[in-house]
Amino acid sequence: MADFEKWKDRTVAAVCKAADKSAEFAQTVGEGAKVVGRIAKLKTNMAVDRDETRKKLAELGERYYEAHKNDPASEFSQLVTDLNDIAARIAQKEAEVIALKKELKESSEAKHTAETTHEDSQ
Repeated sequence: MADFEKWKDRTVAAVCKAADKSAEFAQTVGEGAKVVGRIAKLKTNMAVDRDETRKKLAELGERYYEAHKNDPASEFSQLVTDLNDIAARIAQKEAEVIALKKELKESSEAKHTAETTHEDSQ
């Protein structure tokens, strides 16, 4: 019987030790999850801040360009020239789109008129 009591005491001690280790592990995992969650939140906030920075820089650039597109400071003159060239290309393409739409509309109307006239003559 003494052997059983020793075995029981050792088993209970081992189970208690395992329970303590499990509790420590759960606490460590829980703390680790909190840290990982905080890191994820900080990274998300940083991404939002970077996006806001890009937007503000774009707004700053647009305002500078509008204010100085005709007389930029020398360090910005090439960029302003490039932007003016791009704006001219966009305007040319917009004019072409308008002309093509007009041509398409006129063609469609002419076709519709021809079909209507053809049907009326029959």
